Amino acid sequence: MVKLSKKEMSEINQFASLRWQLSRAAGVVNQRRDNKRTDDDVDKLGYKGEFVVAKIFNLPFNPGVAGIDDGYDLWINDLSVDVKTTFYPSGVLLFKSIQSFKADVSVLVTATKNEDTFNVVGFIPKKEFEKKSKVFNGNGMAVHQEYLYPIERLWKYTKQKELLNV
Repeated sequence: MVKLSKKEMSEINQFASLRWQLSRAAGVVNQRRDNKRTDDDVDKLGYKGEFVVAKIFNLPFNPGVAGIDDGYDLWINDLSVDVKTTFYPSGVLLFKSIQSFKADVSVLVTATKNEDTFNVVGFIPKKEFEKKSKVFNGNGMAVHQEYLYPIERLWKYTKQKELLNV
């Protein structure tokens, strides 16, 4: 579980609004699958998830320079990460297709009943996602949480690579 400060929440809301404006101005349509939420709700949630993962890995997070999402949310050295965040505590890791999973790994973050607190459920490498994913409600490809590896495993792997300069 990771809790965001009031300052972090404010900055995330500002970044999400900027991304929304850039994306819509460029003609990029939001790919939200949850029709109960607004585009703004989805953008803010996504940024919160990305921020939470950056915080765990002590990565710089400046999404204002990122522009439109290209499938790579974060980089841990040379390892690309796509963060997926869901409003549902039991939610799945969902991509619109196998091909849309571009990063080396994807991390699933879920919201909790507190808007500033998030659960980092786990991660999965791209090749494992390709093997284990199934069509989900006709809305893309997904894996359920039980197929994800603990986030500690990714943290350990990246730290070992960093310290050993491999």
